[in-house]
Amino acid sequence: MQSRGSEWHQWDLHFHTQSSYDYKAKTATNADIIAEMKKNGISVFAITDHHVIDIERLNDLQSLGKSEGITVLPGIEFLSDARGKEPIHFIGIFPENCDINNVWGQLQYKTDLHKIESEQLKHNEVYCDLIDTMRLVKSLGGITTIHAGDKSGSVENITHSLPHNSAQKTDIAQEVDIYELGKESDQDGYRKFVFPHINRTIPMIICSDNHHIGHYKRKQKMWIKGTPNFAGLKYALNEPESRFYIGDEPPVIARVRENRTKY
Repeated sequence: MQSRGSEWHQWDLHFHTQSSYDYKAKTATNADIIAEMKKNGISVFAITDHHVIDIERLNDLQSLGKSEGITVLPGIEFLSDARGKEPIHFIGIFPENCDINNVWGQLQYKTDLHKIESEQLKHNEVYCDLIDTMRLVKSLGGITTIHAGDKSGSVENITHSLPHNSAQKTDIAQEVDIYELGKESDQDGYRKFVFPHINRTIPMIICSDNHHIGHYKRKQKMWIKGTPNFAGLKYALNEPESRFYIGDEPPVIARVRENRTKY
């Protein structure tokens, strides 16, 4: 009998809700979100609103998702004013059963997110220190992803024109858990050039970055092999090449489908 840990599921680890300042469908309901994710075969998704964790919405989405067999992970998207052409986007994702009130409180207290209230700044006017915030996320039991490759707000926007910028990219690579790519073909360059250079293979994913549930789409499906929860995600990090797959369906599923057709 196949265990849940050996099954492939579709995941989306970058997903916005009505709580993001730039969401395009403010009248959408949480039920609309869960219905669309179920329609698209998503087993797990992370809420990654810009510089905010809306605890009330999270709790409602988790309750609605549970009734449909969908795991909803709490998360948050940060901006970092790293030395590059544009701010770097990175994400913190936490266990579905974490003490989210404590997590959100710590993130506000220990980063510049507190300036949103104390200085009345807009959500996109605040920048969080990249390395310090990633380490804070991990200390709170979470994992981090970062935009990479040909994607807006990517770590690749840090130039190599100065030695310290090259070193900065290496430091980031040692801290981050997952690279979120802009397109499927970006994988080739990372496998050929980046991973040998940093002596580490990092899982690569593609997500929807959805801002309008009425127009949900992904550039490509993203699969993770493991139990459809945060523990399964953490375990999969140990096997980045065999438990993460970008494409229509993992080869093993395609083979099973082919064999069933034959017989």
